[in-house]
Amino acid sequence: MTRGIFSLSTLITAFAAALILSPAVLTNAQTFTTLTSFDGTASGTPEAALVQAEDGNLYGTNHGAGTYPFGSLFKITRAGALTTELFFGFVGNEPRAGMILATDGNLYGTTTYGGANEWGTAFRYSPGTEATNVIYNFCSLPDCA
Repeated sequence: MTRGIFSLSTLITAFAAALILSPAVLTNAQTFTTLTSFDGTASGTPEAALVQAEDGNLYGTNHGAGTYPFGSLFKITRAGALTTELFFGFVGNEPRAGMILATDGNLYGTTTYGGANEWGTAFRYSPGTEATNVIYNFCSLPDCA
């Protein structure tokens, strides 16, 4: 029995022919819907991804603009209603990263500035109760307490 040796070009040609001759795979078209729009004034400018909380709503932060220069935490319902849940200032200023949903059902995030040491904070937001707590104040010192 003789073993055939296939060259790379033969294999590529066979693969290309298989792709051309195979039936096209149908895919479902994706539809995107704009839920809400930000005007850059009181609502600020979001810079990070949204997170979906256990209540089904989407939450995000913006770094602030207009009347609220320290930023805000906002909620978008599935129907597209935009509400401001929190104005930053007392829990830090200018959040620029997305929040995460933890296993305890709370959302956690960080701010760039503000807090007890003016180097930003880590905060917890509870969607069900709207309670917000600073859980850490960043500082510039080594081994910050």
